[in-house]
Amino acid sequence: MLKETKEVNNHLKLFIKKDFIEFLTQLTSVSKLYLRQLNFWAKFFQNRCLLCGIPNVEGYFCLSCAREFSNLEARGYCALCGKVYYLPSVHLCLDCQITPPSWHNFGFGCVLKGKFQQILYEFKFKGDFSYLGYFTDLLERTFWEQKFVYPDLILPVPMSRTELRKRGFNQSLELAKSLAKRLGTKVKHNCLVKRKDTKPQRILNKKERQRNLKGAFEAKQKSLLTGQKVLVLDDIFTTGSTCREITKVLLQHGVRHIEVLVLARAIS
Repeated sequence: MLKETKEVNNHLKLFIKKDFIEFLTQLTSVSKLYLRQLNFWAKFFQNRCLLCGIPNVEGYFCLSCAREFSNLEARGYCALCGKVYYLPSVHLCLDCQITPPSWHNFGFGCVLKGKFQQILYEFKFKGDFSYLGYFTDLLERTFWEQKFVYPDLILPVPMSRTELRKRGFNQSLELAKSLAKRLGTKVKHNCLVKRKDTKPQRILNKKERQRNLKGAFEAKQKSLLTGQKVLVLDDIFTTGSTCREITKVLLQHGVRHIEVLVLARAIS
């Protein structure tokens, strides 16, 4: 009886080993097929317009779709908050003259309107990362054109844990990581946290936005901030309440130089 049991066990081991090897062989075959499919689709979508899908385009959009983004640059704006003017002039707005923000430089990629607003919302609310390269190009171009100081670190505007759990990602962090690779600098998203949930800023007026964010942000790893040149990065700038609150916290913890770069400036 004992001998028979040993033989059965040996047969089972051989059977399991054989099936496992076949399983690995099948898995390898499936993996190779999957990689070939990925390679096919990568080539299929390569150099296609991100909006209409026309192939063999230079850049991100075909000539027809590129016209949708031809009038996004502001002719005139405030040098410290980006408030858009109708006349082609760059000077401080009345609000910035009365209560100047604490940052040293400000820049925005383009005005938030039309088709650009649509694709930015698709990125922000639907997680469409296909436009990330285009957005990073805008940020990088603005960084150099506006003569930003090379930062010791980039701080993306943080989200609370609840907000992050709902959305699944922080769009400002993704922009910051992509830009940091271009500039060769660091992203320190854990140095600044949002410690409480707030109402969405887009549904509030200016005074409500200020009250909504009061005490919302907290500095962590303070030794990494002291004496540093920091670039605060966000996706959309409307009234500046978020950046003002963040700047106040950073200055309290010894940050030496603060500049603000945003992807889009809302027309207030």
